[in-house]
Amino acid sequence: MPELRLSPPRHERQDVGPRFALTVAAGLIAVLLVVAGLAGWLYPAALHGRQLVLPAQPHPPLQSSPRRDMQRFRQEELQQLNSAGLIDREHGIVHIPIDAAMDRIAAEGIPGWPGR
Repeated sequence: MPELRLSPPRHERQDVGPRFALTVAAGLIAVLLVVAGLAGWLYPAALHGRQLVLPAQPHPPLQSSPRRDMQRFRQEELQQLNSAGLIDREHGIVHIPIDAAMDRIAAEGIPGWPGR
């Protein structure tokens, strides 16, 4: 197998001239001035230096007694879980206690469930 020979590394023989760098810088400054002029012409109200005044945000309501609120919430949830009631009369939807629902599913199964 022939030995792989690489050509010697090459480099740039000259740098970018100062004339080119100054031309690019002048072009960039000219573009920025044109854009700033167009922005001032299109949005003249921005040149008057008016300050934007935002309305004060209302403070969030704080709980006066979080412990009592949590106890009330938990009591309501337990009441919902352990009682029976009508949810939607038109569609015939009710809620029943969890224990009753589990007993009913164990006895009757779930309609349309595979294996039944």
